[in-house]
Amino acid sequence: MIIYLHRHALAVDKEKWKSADSQRPLTAEGRKIERKVGKGVKHLKLSFDHILTSSYDRARDTALILAQAIGYKRKIEVAPELIPTGSQEKFAQSLKHYPKDAEILAVGHEPYLSKLIALLLGSPNPMPLELKKSGLCRIDLEPGTKSLRGQLKWFLSPKLIKKI
Repeated sequence: MIIYLHRHALAVDKEKWKSADSQRPLTAEGRKIERKVGKGVKHLKLSFDHILTSSYDRARDTALILAQAIGYKRKIEVAPELIPTGSQEKFAQSLKHYPKDAEILAVGHEPYLSKLIALLLGSPNPMPLELKKSGLCRIDLEPGTKSLRGQLKWFLSPKLIKKI
């Protein structure tokens, strides 16, 4: 299984947003950057069997923009554990329900995604990694293992993806 982890695009600043954090939207600049990232992902010829997203508006909208850019035609699935306060362990366990050869894109938040990366790589401690907004990483999970341990293949900033 290959899992791609993608942080949501630039959103309205927390301090300026007066409603629920789950409803905080992307900025116009965030949408623009994500469309360019989508073009880079399409150029890389990445394809996903499933796109999973946090239920938060900024993550869902990021997933939609990327899906449109690459021509993804399936339904985007909301994964409850991808919210900022969700359980990385429960999310990792949910991956066992997908085929072993699946390629999955998960769109979420920081520091949740960095903690998930550490878990999937088998690190008992947090790692000094931070996925930038609209950043993307690839982890290849070892087939047939119960622990879902994987290997980090690459970790890309949005600037690098846009240049591809």
